[in-house]
Parts: sequence; structure tokens; C-alpha cells
Amino acid sequence: SFGVVQFLPTVTTQSFEILQHAMRTIVAACESFPLAGRMIAGIHLEGPYITSEDGPRGAHPLQHCRGPNWDEFQRIQEAACGRIRILTMSVEFDESPAFIERVVNSGVVVSIGHSAADSAHIRRAVEELFSVRVVAVNTQTRKGKPRRTKSRMGVTKTWKKAIVKLDPEHRINFF
Repeated sequence: SFGVVQFLPTVTTQSFEILQHAMRTIVAACESFPLAGRMIAGIHLEGPYITSEDGPRGAHPLQHCRGPNWDEFQRIQEAACGRIRILTMSVEFDESPAFIERVVNSGVVVSIGHSAADSAHIRRAVEELFSVRVVAVNTQTRKGKPRRTKSRMGVTKTWKKAIVKLDPEHRINFF
């Protein structure tokens, strides 16, 4: 009566061929196993349209990080039989606003991540994603903090956050 009912498997940054293969594999599992078909609500594509900068890139392989490419995305979505529901991407590329508009218009939710974007890039992306007017964007980099793990000291990850202020006449409704 409770627990996980559905989920979105995540496919991360790789070559086009490997992404295409991963999508086809998930589709085949959904078609071959009825339970998988009912539980997999869609696919989360994390990358490959992310920054190549160390730090924000995380564990994504540098050689496969690239700027947004609508034709490639369509071919990956075709391999997924239209099952990509979320795309996580960086927004600092010049082609990001037009790409985001096309992705959103195709019914896919865009999430900003693995990004080295500055305030101007974040402003453009939020305005494009939500059709709102942004009046200010402030970014903060939070340095990692020392943390003790079982037998040794470590450091949490450094991360960046953005605080976005909208025009008072605009809202973003999530639910």
C-alpha cells in the first residue's frame, strides 16, 4: 500500500551510440516485462549536454560532454520511443535557449545541472523554461565542509546555487 510505484531510470553522458543502445535496452525491458513497463514512468537523460569544466561536470566523462544538439536529441528520443521525460543539461551554451524551447515544446522537462553557468545564462534559461520575466539572479558557491567518515576525514562537495527573483507579476507554479 506504500513505497515506490514508478521510477525513471537515469542514463548519463556517453557517446551517441551508447546512449542510443541504453534507450533501446530500456524500451525492450518495458516491452518484454509487463511489470517493468508499468513501473518505468519514463527516462531521465542526464547529459550529454553539460559543461566540460572540472567540478560542475562531476563524474561525467569529459570526452562525451558537448553542447546541445537538437538533431541528436531527437534521434536519442526516437531510440527511446518517446520515453525521455526529463533532460538535465547545462545552460551556458549559446544555443541553450533555443534548444530548451524545442525540448520543452516536445513535452520533456528540462532541469539545469552540471553547469558552470553565470547569472546571465541562468536568467535566460529560467525565462525560457517558464516564460517569466526575471529581475535578478544571485549565485553563491558553497565550499565543501570537513566531514569525518568512519575512519578518516573527508570534505563534502563544493556546490553552487542560484537565487532567482521574478517580476512581481510573474509566478512559477510547480503543482
